[in-house]
Amino acid sequence: MNGAGSNFITGGPFNAPLQCQGGGTSVACEALRFDGVDDHIVLPTDGVFNVTEGTIEAWIKTSASNSGYQGIVVKEFAYGIFLMNNKLGAFNWPIGTAITTTTNLNDGNWHHVAMAFEIGIPSGIKLYIDGSLSATGTIINVSGQSGTLIIGNNESQNSYFEGSIDGVRFWNRALCGEEIFNNMNCQIVGAVPDLVAVYNFNQGQTFTDNSSEITLVDASGNGYDGMLTNFNLSSGNTTSNWVDDHAVLSSQICTYYPTVVTVNGGTLTASGAGVNFQWLECTSGGLVVIPNETNQSFTPTQSGVYSVGLNVGSCMVNSECVSVTVGPTGVDDLISGAISVFPNPVNDQLQISSNERVPFSVFNSIGSMVYNGILTPNATLDVSLYTAGIYYIRTLNGAVVRFVKQ
Repeated sequence: MNGAGSNFITGGPFNAPLQCQGGGTSVACEALRFDGVDDHIVLPTDGVFNVTEGTIEAWIKTSASNSGYQGIVVKEFAYGIFLMNNKLGAFNWPIGTAITTTTNLNDGNWHHVAMAFEIGIPSGIKLYIDGSLSATGTIINVSGQSGTLIIGNNESQNSYFEGSIDGVRFWNRALCGEEIFNNMNCQIVGAVPDLVAVYNFNQGQTFTDNSSEITLVDASGNGYDGMLTNFNLSSGNTTSNWVDDHAVLSSQICTYYPTVVTVNGGTLTASGAGVNFQWLECTSGGLVVIPNETNQSFTPTQSGVYSVGLNVGSCMVNSECVSVTVGPTGVDDLISGAISVFPNPVNDQLQISSNERVPFSVFNSIGSMVYNGILTPNATLDVSLYTAGIYYIRTLNGAVVRFVKQ
């Protein structure tokens, strides 16, 4: 978003000294230089990185004339971004081919690179250079999720990156182009929705003894710190050490508009300011636009499951679906007197009490229908195979109740 109402910082590379954020305090801006021989950073082997949709961002700087592959941020056999003959690319492991861009990035300047990926979706792989879409492609599936997420290498191929890396971010959602462009030049500190980990690299002292700085701090607060591996970090070392030649354009903290909906009395309210809203109904067929409901707040006139979309440029970011029941006084958050469930939370068999025989559906937290049938008094629903999370039962006459699958 490049117009009025946007608080994001935009612009090109910048190399002057400035103050950055590290652990909530103002620190010197730094980056990390990789020697291209064996330097890399190992991120936690946590299931949070076992995804088929997400976004990887990083700033890179290199003047090396290397052929072949150099890993930037890679989870082998699943997803990742490389330099391939000095051009940004992504590898399609199931068929052994690559999705590549055409711009040489070994010009000695800082470049922001990103990949938004939805594996299994046609043209679901989008590669960005300096905020501009540079290539698209399709990856049908992953070959596996057993690989470790690594910065600066591809786990088993010795595809080491030579140059500097800064500002790595990992999201569990495929960001759209405007989000990538508007966020790339500011800093993220602390937790924001959909952000799994952010590494600002604001640690160490330039070319001094940094032997104690071997943990790359996750500034999101989620605790996914990385481990520096094989770096020299000795005083005077200029090829495998922390460096103040950083990529961050501004010390300003990114303004992020979370898509969170709260319920108060008879009104649903979306968080955020300076953006365009669109209220949606979550149905078994997907999200349906509610005409003329474009304010930050929305008062529904009937029971249902609702979401809000925030327009960011030409794309929309949607909240999770919120189930509500409309009674005589308006919205009654997640409560319905027409049906009740027990136990809640539930492991396997959910008992549903109803005063009538009526068609019903079960929705997950993002509004996808997972079951439908006929509800009878004192019915039992087998949820033993459901994924743990929040679900909603909605009857044809509009009654809604929430339950939690453990």
